[in-house]
Amino acid sequence: MEYLFVYGTLMRTFGHPMHRVLKNYAEFMGEAKVRGRLYEIDGYPGLVVTDKASFVEGELYRVHAPEPLFAELDRYEECSPEFPQPHEYLRLMREVFLKEGGTINAWVYCYNYPVDPAKLIASGRYTIREAQKT
Repeated sequence: MEYLFVYGTLMRTFGHPMHRVLKNYAEFMGEAKVRGRLYEIDGYPGLVVTDKASFVEGELYRVHAPEPLFAELDRYEECSPEFPQPHEYLRLMREVFLKEGGTINAWVYCYNYPVDPAKLIASGRYTIREAQKT
């Protein structure tokens, strides 16, 4: 079984069309978090991997059909083979911390470009309010 952690517009609260795609191929498991820092990147969030004690909050999904889901999401995140390198996002396997306790390895779309001068979202949670600021 494969898992996916999402932290931005793919979360349930945003009502983004790509969330409907996610729902077709995956089941919501609950809230979770991953080590990293969250930045506002030109109207959308970008998670930058870190080993420090900072976390990004989001949602965990159990993926039932990985091939069609990741084909669509990789295109959406522009990290599929048809996009030129270097990709803005990379799909990486990361340790995800479950709200109820414990950890699980899941795919996470991580931002791959420099974040200077992007704004740090210190709370680690991308909300509709954050999205409306841009």
